[in-house]
Amino acid sequence: GRPSIDPELMIRMMRIGYCLGIRSDRLLCEEVKLNLAYRWFCKLKISDPVPDHSTFLMAKIPTRMTRHIFVTIEIEIDSLWRS
Repeated sequence: GRPSIDPELMIRMMRIGYCLGIRSDRLLCEEVKLNLAYRWFCKLKISDPVPDHSTFLMAKIPTRMTRHIFVTIEIEIDSLWRS
């Protein structure tokens, strides 16, 4: 089968995609591969491989649930930031 993806890495990559409006898994993986700031955010060293888009796609949770999770996280972060 496909190699597994670290759940923390998956969430961090999904957050980048959500914040930047990147809907394509292929494009998201390419952006993380090329952008050092995104690698830093994902805690990837330059020598660490970025997951293949097909592996990432299989590990992703359904889109509606993803949006709900990130909206909930954003609301929580915003309320913590303001307090």
